[in-house]
Amino acid sequence: MSSGRSPRPREAAPLPAQQTPLEAEGMGSFIFYIIGSILTLLVFAIIASAVLSWLVAFNVINIRHPVANAVVRTLEAVTAPVLRPFQRFIPSLGGIDVSPIVAIIVIQAAQRYLLPWLHGLVYPFIG
Repeated sequence: MSSGRSPRPREAAPLPAQQTPLEAEGMGSFIFYIIGSILTLLVFAIIASAVLSWLVAFNVINIRHPVANAVVRTLEAVTAPVLRPFQRFIPSLGGIDVSPIVAIIVIQAAQRYLLPWLHGLVYPFIG
């Protein structure tokens, strides 16, 4: 027999707290995220250095200005160790240095293919 009242709906179990991908994956993902971000910043530094070198070559920016000089020298200090190996093997084409383009391609390939592969290899050890 029914009492005339509708049955009470069961209460749903509380949902687990949402985790960000880094919390779900652990410390290994955090380390590889930082490495990927540093490589992205390096690509931006290479692009900025190339553009600034063109602006300096065409006298749009005067490197005798202290701020411009500091920016140019800082970008050269950051990008020169990365570009130097490419400049040793890649000749300039008619005075145009294509090593920044090759370096960016290599960095992006490392980000897209090498980092995920390394993460899969290292993840069982560092979590």
